Amino acid sequence: MNTIRIRKNASRKIASLISGATSFKKETYSMRMDDCMESNGFVSIDSAEFQSWFYANYDDMRIHATYDENEQLIEVRFSGEYYFCDEVVVTFEPVVVEQVEEKPVLTFDQVTEALENGYVSPLNSDEKREVSNVVEFPQQGQTDADKSIESVFVDMAEHRTIDAHAGQTLAVSDYELLAHAVAHDSKLGEGEGYDKTFIVVNLRDGRSLKFRHDITLRTKSLMTEWSKYVDYVRAGKQA
Repeated sequence: MNTIRIRKNASRKIASLISGATSFKKETYSMRMDDCMESNGFVSIDSAEFQSWFYANYDDMRIHATYDENEQLIEVRFSGEYYFCDEVVVTFEPVVVEQVEEKPVLTFDQVTEALENGYVSPLNSDEKREVSNVVEFPQQGQTDADKSIESVFVDMAEHRTIDAHAGQTLAVSDYELLAHAVAHDSKLGEGEGYDKTFIVVNLRDGRSLKFRHDITLRTKSLMTEWSKYVDYVRAGKQA
């Protein structure tokens, strides 16, 4: 199983996650005579009660989604900062999958090769992207040290495709391919939110700088977004 944390202000993602919910169960706590907190157990609530509770406790909300080994959503937990805070567990009936032709199981290297060859989503379709969408990386001889990325350390990502590599350092080309796959999988466009990704950019001159890559169809290229960020910082210093 895999559990990831969801931003509380990712309203579209949360709405999508709970759209197929089959139950909402709320757990509350009470203080005993010895000052210890004791669970009152779970009670069923409806979606309207959940929405009211969610916004009443929004400031301290923590959200975690759990998926099984087949990447099927099992539950989403909404809780507070401490263990004794009220909690709502949203669960889902198992998805009945019709008998279809099984997709091939691909390794990371095979997926990377397919993406390099132009396939938009090698795990899901045979569709190829337009040649104009292929990322062009800086050529040898470019001297802008602030924009010359060698590798990327993945700290945390909202999308499971990149979060699976949390704690790993990837070549910038491998990261770009993953970011492109995430963008085409999420299909998030202008004004539709983004998949927040926390990384450390390792430059070729040895510097390492923290950066947040908000991935959409428009901002899927780290090289482009980092270059714009460098230009923005420079403009601020010159102002």
